[in-house]
Amino acid sequence: GYIHAGDKINIPARYKIKPGSVKNIDDIVKSTGVSKEYIEDVLLQMEPKVPNEPDLKAYYDKVNGKGVLTIGFGHTGRYLDNKPLTEDSTITKEQAYEILAQDILDNKVRTIAYLEQNGISKKDFDKIPESLQSVIIDVAFNKGIYDGFENDHHNYTNQLKKDLSEGNYAMATIHTNRISNVVGLEKRSMFRLISAMNDLSDKDRKVVKDSADSEVARVVKRLQIKSPGEAKKLQETWNNIK
Repeated sequence: GYIHAGDKINIPARYKIKPGSVKNIDDIVKSTGVSKEYIEDVLLQMEPKVPNEPDLKAYYDKVNGKGVLTIGFGHTGRYLDNKPLTEDSTITKEQAYEILAQDILDNKVRTIAYLEQNGISKKDFDKIPESLQSVIIDVAFNKGIYDGFENDHHNYTNQLKKDLSEGNYAMATIHTNRISNVVGLEKRSMFRLISAMNDLSDKDRKVVKDSADSEVARVVKRLQIKSPGEAKKLQETWNNIK
């Protein structure tokens, strides 16, 4: 977390979503390059208080203490349209899609810049199946660059570099899933795993499914206690993977 004399700093370029250019999910896909399945099955399900419905008024997402001011589809930050984000801030549904597109794009740029700093070139990243690219970006979206890719509990960047150098997308999917597989993020982790499997080969998909069967069963069991409907949805979605 410190900068020392002689260190090189990579400042990612800033790409701005053109106002009025994003009005729905298909527009987000076109403007960001992430998979539609990821947007529908992960972001729109996990980020807003009511799935698929953006929060048009700011609220405190109580992840800890008072919480973090949040609006739209899980957007957090000090500013909104160059104005301070406050409890009184409101947006339209169209703005919510536009903000989500910008958040995805920002995190995509940050993710690629970080991986390049650690020996994973954009060329390598572009070879990854699209749905797996999306969930790697989701790590930054959901947990931030540092907490998502490097901390005391794992060395994800080096592991991902090894997986990609070997062209082992099944293991890259499994390792990506393990990053946020902690209490409170288990459901997101499971649906992110399922989303990442969309573009894998049949062989790789079977490797991931066999590896994660017991893990999914454990999360389903935990969800059944307080959210039986969500437990049923997760189990059915998992069972439908061929």
